[in-house]
Amino acid sequence: MSSATALSYYNLAKTLESQHQWERAIEHYQQALRLAPDYIEAYGSLGNLWQQQNQLEAALTCYQQILRIAPTSAPAYGNMGNIYATKQQWELAATCYRRVLQLWPEEVNTYHRLGEVLWAQQQWPAVIDCYQQFLRLQPQVVINYVRLSEAYLILGNSTAAVACYQPALQWQPPVAALHFQYALLLLKLGRFQEGWEEYEWRLQSTAIDYHLPRPPWTGSPLAGRRLLVHWEQGLGDTIQFVRYLSLIQGGQVILAGQPVLANLLRGVTGIDELIVNESDHLPNVEYEVWISLLSLPRMFTTSLANIPATVPYLQPDPHQQEKWRARLKQFNPSRFKIGLVWAGSPTHENDSNRSCPLSRLTPLAHLAQITWFSLQKGPAVSQLPPPGLILNGLHDELIDFSDTAAVIAELDLVISVDTAVAHLAGAMGQPVWVLLPFISDWRWLINRADSPWYPTMKLFRQSRAGDWQGVLTRVKEELERTVLLVLKSG
Repeated sequence: MSSATALSYYNLAKTLESQHQWERAIEHYQQALRLAPDYIEAYGSLGNLWQQQNQLEAALTCYQQILRIAPTSAPAYGNMGNIYATKQQWELAATCYRRVLQLWPEEVNTYHRLGEVLWAQQQWPAVIDCYQQFLRLQPQVVINYVRLSEAYLILGNSTAAVACYQPALQWQPPVAALHFQYALLLLKLGRFQEGWEEYEWRLQSTAIDYHLPRPPWTGSPLAGRRLLVHWEQGLGDTIQFVRYLSLIQGGQVILAGQPVLANLLRGVTGIDELIVNESDHLPNVEYEVWISLLSLPRMFTTSLANIPATVPYLQPDPHQQEKWRARLKQFNPSRFKIGLVWAGSPTHENDSNRSCPLSRLTPLAHLAQITWFSLQKGPAVSQLPPPGLILNGLHDELIDFSDTAAVIAELDLVISVDTAVAHLAGAMGQPVWVLLPFISDWRWLINRADSPWYPTMKLFRQSRAGDWQGVLTRVKEELERTVLLVLKSG
């Protein structure tokens, strides 16, 4: 059979692939290669299809065959690098990407891919070089400014972290997403005055659109007008920033909050009326002006020195607290009672970094004089604890955050990853230890073991990406000291 026949099989395979007939397409690519064993295009198409089907070893074989025929094929090296990166074989991925750049120095996306691989290896100077090269070739991709800035910040060079944004901030028209990311950097550095101004770009760079017909509040005297304050972002954001409602003067404050927080928020100082809504759907409500909840820190010119950090500003319902007091007495009341949350919402964009698998909590196992209570909700409830960590699961009884608040009020300590429960404990003025990933959210600032937002909070930070072992070892040591002191004083 001729190469023309191989071409026919190849063309038919492409047609079948376009029709999502994957298995038949693979068969025809393979037949083309049986007829023409050096058919580079067929190896490439078959490799790509195998890769789409997550058959990575089969795809690797195809790309290796291409390099047997054409040793300088940059696309084959690039595809192999992508597969090795998917498999977290960082050294092999980096070798392939570097080979691509030797063959094709202007292949801009490979600089980003190599930068991400080097990021995983924590090779920060090399990371910086990759993102600089990317931005030299393609200066209008926001994520690369973010990554470049973060790498500088990791190396302790906050001046360079800020400076790398400066050329892009002059773009006309401005790019809202870039200004928003710049705001997060300024806020993380504690440069609140500039940060809050830039933070307003989030209203243009994200999907925040409440379709509100009334004008926004610009800070003018309310003089009896009704002000609608609308929630945004996550549950933790609402819990953190409702503290500002008590500072609003001269008008009536209507808070639009998430339904799961409704019972918790009723009676919060500064709220005259509470309504609940999901996303941008707003019940009928009368108001004259409105503001987004996370714009209030700017409205009140918040600095590190004047954060309204008086706690508690959230309190549990007394009847629910009494119910939970009786419930927890069923356990050993003389022991130190700790609530534990190890995972956030799986839909959060940074959840893979901020959540800690329950199985990794081995350092907390076998600690004496502690009764552990799981405050975890969501899919992570099904995770199994390590041997020796006995968890009393309360998740089926925690209907909403008012229940969680009542439980927290009866505990000696809450230990949580960066979730709404950590904010709740802090807002209640309860002792709370927060386990933070290597690159943490802006609100936790940098290089601090405390939080100016929550006086009763301690922060335990990873010293390198993924290092939950180090974090939990420090938590264990601190726990042993704390429990010993409490039991001695009690």
